[in-house]
Amino acid sequence: MMYKFLHWLNYYKWHLCVAMVMVVMVAVYFSDKYYYYNDKNVRYTIGRYNGKLYLIGRNAEMTYDFSYRVGPVEYTASTRIDFSSYQQDKLRVLIKYSAINPEFSKVVKVVIPSWVLSPPKDGWKEYPPDINWEGAVLDTLYMQKLREERKE
Repeated sequence: MMYKFLHWLNYYKWHLCVAMVMVVMVAVYFSDKYYYYNDKNVRYTIGRYNGKLYLIGRNAEMTYDFSYRVGPVEYTASTRIDFSSYQQDKLRVLIKYSAINPEFSKVVKVVIPSWVLSPPKDGWKEYPPDINWEGAVLDTLYMQKLREERKE
């Protein structure tokens, strides 16, 4: 009996490997979509431009790195989105991350205005953040200047 099982296992080993890889891929996909980034766990924060890397391979491409802080820890998110029309050294973007595991992150191509100084303590819970960037620390002098210009 054991011999038949081992023979069967040896005969179908590649089919079993492929099936196991498929199960793992599906599990990772759904854990990413429904666990890390579900409505309850998703947060948004500000990522500051860190630099760019040229990935050399079959198709050479450039990735942009952005650093963001969640609590006392700083993380890095990379993206291939093109930011060529912006001043690179002052670039700040919106980063989507998981409240459960903040290192799971994605760069959202939304450039943060300069008058938004920092996000709320636990990050924005909705996307896009309100037009007035509700909960964020704003540059009050800049905002007062804007109000005065609108009144004139």
